[in-house]
Amino acid sequence: MPYTLQIRIIQLVAASLILGAVPAFGEDTPPAVALSARLTGDVDGVVQGSAGTGVRALTNLDVIANADLDALLSWRGARVKLHVLDNRGGDPNALAGTLQGVDNIEVGQNHTKLYQAWIEQDVFGGRAALLLGLADLNADFYQNDSAGALLAPAFGIGSELAATDRTVPRSFPRPR
Repeated sequence: MPYTLQIRIIQLVAASLILGAVPAFGEDTPPAVALSARLTGDVDGVVQGSAGTGVRALTNLDVIANADLDALLSWRGARVKLHVLDNRGGDPNALAGTLQGVDNIEVGQNHTKLYQAWIEQDVFGGRAALLLGLADLNADFYQNDSAGALLAPAFGIGSELAATDRTVPRSFPRPR
């Protein structure tokens, strides 16, 4: 049986910049474009595994731009989101040899990708919205409370969905 020691060492807002229509001092108007970044780093130590022992470091960088198209283009009720994701690091699961992995930010191959890109339009007087584009399944559907506090992938999206074939939408980290 594999034994792992996991430490989430960094989860911070690396940059939070506001671009575009910055409100004047004292105004409550949100900016037209908001840019943010978050870096998460994990250190996984495999104490006993099927392929050996060792320590692996992993990083997950999210860079997100949100734009209010009403403020930018006078397009009422429309928003845009672009989300770039970069994952780097070792392969702790190769040491541990588990079926579901040991860390929720582990990827088989280092990569940078466009993770989300969508436009959303309010409809029916703002009582509903229509979203078109590439969106994370976990953002609006299939969330559970344990996923925010635990590192193992099994606590995120359910394995009954994650292990299905190509016809089911995938969430993280990359499409097939």
